[in-house]
Amino acid sequence: MNELSVNEKDLLKRIQDKPELRTLFFRKVKGLKWFDSLFDSEYFSAKNIPSPVPAKEKGYVNIPRWDVVDYLVKTSHELSKEQSSDYVPRFLEIITSATAFAKENKFGNYHVWWQFSEVLSQIPSKFLTPENLDVVDYWLDDKYERGIVTQIIGEKWLANLLEEGNDNALSLASKLLEILYSVDFTDQNIGGRNRREANLRFDYYRAEKLTKKIAHLAGCQLKQQAVSVFQSKLEEVLDELDNDAWSSLWQPAIEEHEQNEHHNDAENVLIAGYRDSLTGYMDALPGEASEYVAKLLESPYQTIERLAIYCIGQNSQLSRELCDRLINEKYLQANYRHEIWHFLNRNYANLKDEQKHNALSLIEGKVRKDEKGFIQEVASAYEKSTWLAAVKDFGREELELYREATTVTKTEPDHPDFSSYMSSGWGGQRSPYSVEELRSLSVDELVHTLVTYQGGDGWREPGIEGLSKAVRQLIKSDPLKYYGKLGSLVDLDLPYVHEIIEAYSELWSENANLPWDDVWQYLFSYMMAILEQDRFWDPGNKEQREGFVANRYWVVGTISRLLEAGSKSDDHAFPEKHHDVVESIIKLLLEKESGEQFKEDSDAVSIAINSPRGQCIEALINLTLRACRLEDRENDGNHMAAWAHFRTYYDAELERSEKGEYEFATLVTNYLPNFLFMSKEWVIGNLGRIFDQADYLKWLCAMQGYSYVKMVYPEIYSYLKEHGDFLRVLGDKNLKDHIVDKVVQHIVVAFINDYEELTEEDSLINVLLERRSFEEIDHLIRFFWTLRKDGDNKLRGKVYQLWPMLLDVVDLSSNEGRKLASSLCHWAAFVEHFDASTKVWLLEIAPHADESHNSYDLLENLARLSDKQPFEANEIWLKMLQGSAPDYPEEAIRRILVNLVSQGVEGRRAARDTVSEYLKKGVDRPSVWLREIASPRD
Repeated sequence: MNELSVNEKDLLKRIQDKPELRTLFFRKVKGLKWFDSLFDSEYFSAKNIPSPVPAKEKGYVNIPRWDVVDYLVKTSHELSKEQSSDYVPRFLEIITSATAFAKENKFGNYHVWWQFSEVLSQIPSKFLTPENLDVVDYWLDDKYERGIVTQIIGEKWLANLLEEGNDNALSLASKLLEILYSVDFTDQNIGGRNRREANLRFDYYRAEKLTKKIAHLAGCQLKQQAVSVFQSKLEEVLDELDNDAWSSLWQPAIEEHEQNEHHNDAENVLIAGYRDSLTGYMDALPGEASEYVAKLLESPYQTIERLAIYCIGQNSQLSRELCDRLINEKYLQANYRHEIWHFLNRNYANLKDEQKHNALSLIEGKVRKDEKGFIQEVASAYEKSTWLAAVKDFGREELELYREATTVTKTEPDHPDFSSYMSSGWGGQRSPYSVEELRSLSVDELVHTLVTYQGGDGWREPGIEGLSKAVRQLIKSDPLKYYGKLGSLVDLDLPYVHEIIEAYSELWSENANLPWDDVWQYLFSYMMAILEQDRFWDPGNKEQREGFVANRYWVVGTISRLLEAGSKSDDHAFPEKHHDVVESIIKLLLEKESGEQFKEDSDAVSIAINSPRGQCIEALINLTLRACRLEDRENDGNHMAAWAHFRTYYDAELERSEKGEYEFATLVTNYLPNFLFMSKEWVIGNLGRIFDQADYLKWLCAMQGYSYVKMVYPEIYSYLKEHGDFLRVLGDKNLKDHIVDKVVQHIVVAFINDYEELTEEDSLINVLLERRSFEEIDHLIRFFWTLRKDGDNKLRGKVYQLWPMLLDVVDLSSNEGRKLASSLCHWAAFVEHFDASTKVWLLEIAPHADESHNSYDLLENLARLSDKQPFEANEIWLKMLQGSAPDYPEEAIRRILVNLVSQGVEGRRAARDTVSEYLKKGVDRPSVWLREIASPRD
C-alpha cells in the first residue's frame, strides 16, 4: 500500500488530538493506505464500539454511531482486488471481535451492524467460510432495528451469492438462509387467553420482499437443500402453534390470493418461501423434484400435503401420475378444499372413466348430519354442489348432479373452491332463495314463504339471517311493487320487518327516484301498524337472537333513524302534512321504549345515540327543529308556536331523566345549540335540572354530552363556572381526557373573548395555572397554537399575557416541566419580532425544544424572524443547541445561515460558531450548507 504523506500523517495527529474532528474525517477518508495507521492507533478496537445510551425521554435510547466504521465501508470494495487479499482476515477480525464484545456485554448497535453487513458483502466469497457468518445471527437479534441488515444481507448479498453459484458461494447462501428464516415464539395474552405466536426476525414488509426475491432463486440453485430449510422451519411452527389441522383458515390458498388476509404472519411467509423454492426446484431438476413432491403426500402435516397438492396441480405430468392418490376421501374435506377443488377443475377432463366414477362417488357420499345424527338434506346438497361445481362443465352426468343439488339448495354456491370465503360487506348465512326467485312470487306467496321458512343456524348455510338480507335486496330491486302492499307484510317476523324498513331507508338516503309522498304514507302506516301490535312489545322480542338477526331494538332503531333522516334536512325531507303521524309514531315509541343502563364509567354519548330510546329522542329533536324552521319562514323568524307544541315532550323527558333514564340527560346537552335555537328561555330556565349535581350519574351524562359542543355560550359558561361544574370536571376521575380537554378549551375561548380576566379572583384561567396539571397546561398551550391566525393581535395579546405566567409555574427541573417548555416553543409562531420580553421567553424554553420534538417548529419560526433580526434568532438557536442538535428542517436552517452571512464578517463568524456546535455533537450537515452558502462570498 502507498505510504502516507507528511500532510496525511499530520491530519492523523490532529484527529488524535481533537476528537471532535474524527466524525468528519472518517466520513471523508477512504483507501487501504490509511488502514495500518488507524489499526495501530486502536480506532478499530472492539472496546470502542458504542452501546446504546438513555435518551432524555424516559423509556427511549439513542444508538450512537461508531464513526470509524464509515471508513471501513467506503474502503471495503478494495478487498475484491487480488493485491488486497491480505487485508481480508484483518477486516473479518474487526467485525468478529466487535460483535463478540457486544455479545459478551449484552448490547447491540444496529448502526454498526448494517455497516458491517455492507463490509461483509464486499468481501469475495472465496475468502469466507460459513463460520464467518455467525456474526449475522447476533446482528439479527438486535432489539431496536433489523430491517437494514436484512436488506443488505438477504435481498442483496444472499441474492448475489445464489447468482454466483459456485460451491463456496452456495455453502454461504445455505447458511444465510438458515439464519434469516430463524423463528422464535412468544406467548400473547389476548382477552384473558394465552396465544402462542411465531415470529420471524424482521417485519412482514422485509420478509415478503426478501422471500419474493430469493425463494425461487434458492430453489433453482440450492435445490432440495433450500426447500428443506423452509420445510423444517414450517414444521417447527406447525408443531409449536398446533394449527396444522386448520391451516385453510389462516392460509386459505397456497398460491398468492386475496383471501390470504393473514399473509404477514411467520407461518404464511414460510409457506410462500416453501412454495416458491419448491417451484424453483421443479424448474431446475423436474425429475428429482417430482419424486420429492410425491413423498410429501406421506407427510404427517396437512399443510405440507396441501403444498404438494398445489405443486402437483401445477404440473400436468405429476397430475397424471398421482391422481389416484388424490382422488381419496381423505382429501375431500375442508382443509384441503382449495387445492383439491382446483386439481379436479384442471385435470378432470383428462381422467380415466374409472377415476371420474370414483370422484363422483366420493362427492355423492358427502352428507351433513345434525346433532341427533339425522341427515340435513339442504346442507348436504350444498356441500355436494361445491365439489360438483369443479367438474360440472366436463360431462352431462356431472352437470345433472350439480343441477339436482342446486335445486334442493335453491342457490348456486359462491366461491365453491373455498371452505370459507371472506369478502367486504355483510357476511354470514346464505339465503335459501335468490332475489330473482323471491321476485317471481306474488306478495301473498312471498309472505307464505317467509312465514313458513324455518331456516338453519350454520355459518355460510341457508338461514333466516341470509333470507332477511335477501328481502332487503328484493325490496330495493323493485320498491314500487311492494310499497303499496306493505299492509300485507305486517305479520312477518321482526328480522323481515327490519330489513323492509331498512330497504326504504337506504333508498331515501340514496335519493332514489320514487313517488316519495305516496311511499311515505304507506311507510308510516306500516310502522304504526307494527308498533301497535301487542306482540311487538312482548318482552321476548327484545332478547338478542342468534347471529345478525334483528330483534325489537333493531326495528325501533331503524324506524327512529328513518324518521330522523326524513326531517333532518329541509332540502330532503318528508312533507309537513306527515308531521302529525310522525309525531304519533315517536310518541308511541317514547311511551313504550325504556332506557338503557348507564354506569359511572360509561361512554354516555355512545350509549345515548345507539340505544333505542336515545334514537327515538333524536328523531323527536329533529322533527321539532324541522317544525321550528318551517314556522320561522312563515312567521318572520318566530317559532314560539312550534316550540310550545313540542315542549311538553321535553318537560316529560326531564322528568324521566330524574327517575334514572339518562338518554335525554345526555342528548339535551349534546344538542345544546339546537335547544338554544328552539328555546333559549327553556334552556336557561332548566339549567339546574340539566346540569344536576345532586344526581352524580345524571351530571356525568350531561357533562359528557356538553363536551361535544363546539361553541362557548356566555350564559351557559357563566352558569357552569359559578356553580362549580367546570372545576368538578377537572377533578373528576370518571370523566375521560377529551372531556377535560374540552373544558380547558372553553376556558381558553372565554379568556380570549374577555369572559375571563386574569385579574379576577375566580378566573378559571388562573385556576388552571394554580393546578399545575401537566395535561391541562399542555393542552392549553397546544390549543392556543391551533387558533393562530396572521394579524390576530387580540390573540397575540392574550398569549403575551399568559406566557410569563406559564414560565413561572413550569418546573424546568422536572421531566414534565421540560416537556411543557418544549410545547411552549409552538408559541414562537405568535412572535412578530424580538423585543426584550419575547427574547427572554424564547431563550428560557429553547434548550428544551426537542423534549417533545418541537425543535422543527421552533427552527421554522426562527428562520422567519431571522429575515429582520438574524443575530437575535441565532442567539436563540445557539441556546436550543445546548439541548439537542437537530439538522432539520433543512430549508429553515439554510435560511438562518443565509441571513447571517448577509450581515458580513460578524454574521459569518456567528454562523461558523453555530455550525461548530453541531460538529461537536457529530452533526456535519449544517457546516456543509454553510460552506455552500458562504463560498461565493469568500
